[in-house]
Amino acid sequence: MAMIKVPAELKLVDETTGETIIIRPAKPGHLSPVLCREWDLGSPSVREVVNDLVGADGVADHTYFTGPRTVTLDLQIFGTPLETPYSYLERLTAMAHPTRRPWLYLTRDGGESWRIQLRGNEFSISYGPMAAVKLDVQLSFTAPTGMLESPQRSATTVAEAGSATGQTWPETYGPVGVEAYGENYGNMSGNTAAFTVTVESSVPVEPVLRFYGPTTGPVASLGTGEKFAFKSTYSILPSQYVEVDMRAGSVLLNGDVGATVFNQVDWTQSTFWRLPPGTSTVGLTGDGGTLYVYWRDRRITA
Repeated sequence: MAMIKVPAELKLVDETTGETIIIRPAKPGHLSPVLCREWDLGSPSVREVVNDLVGADGVADHTYFTGPRTVTLDLQIFGTPLETPYSYLERLTAMAHPTRRPWLYLTRDGGESWRIQLRGNEFSISYGPMAAVKLDVQLSFTAPTGMLESPQRSATTVAEAGSATGQTWPETYGPVGVEAYGENYGNMSGNTAAFTVTVESSVPVEPVLRFYGPTTGPVASLGTGEKFAFKSTYSILPSQYVEVDMRAGSVLLNGDVGATVFNQVDWTQSTFWRLPPGTSTVGLTGDGGTLYVYWRDRRITA
């Protein structure tokens, strides 16, 4: 099995419980009771979609998407004055239980922490003559999406003359130290505001849109012509927002899974679209309102 060099830092994070297990520390000279000797990120499978051409040689190839990948961690677990190797073993193998969905965070030297979500597979434990001091463990995970994700990105508004003002608010989401980002927005009233979105990714990404009130009938338009539009009679109040998750296909009032407003979308012109790699423009029209655009860059390699 081909293995690749371990990056500057490698850690498992369960964002539901907040538990973090550092497998390789970022700072030189700092030691972790869990040593990653080798790890294999594998390669995402290809979701092949083809149809035989009628009356001609070959096939019509409609293959565009990838599937899951297998991630393997080859670890050595050591004890500390406070904990035995078996204590860390229990924490690690618990991460591999199929009910858990930990994230593997990877940090290149001096760079950002990218992540990939995991679901546990089988694992193996070697109990040798030094088992009281050191355990050899190989964990196997499935990464359902098959892609690594960057920290959260956000769009910057570039409003047309007289139609908006902008501010930047720093915010931090997730476990402390995992990721932080800022948001830029403009206040729009009846005019078109243009967002310049730069996706530094080799593959298209599905954004999350947030329409903030007060607004009536807002429409978000991608430069390629795709739109996401609400009915012209639908109003979002000043204290409300509607979150549109292009990957999940959800339209939620105030982000509440129990408050869908799917039926307020104008489906005669709306689609769940993706942001292509490179620079795109997202426009906003409607009677007032504010639009936030969030996304994560994606890549195949670590």
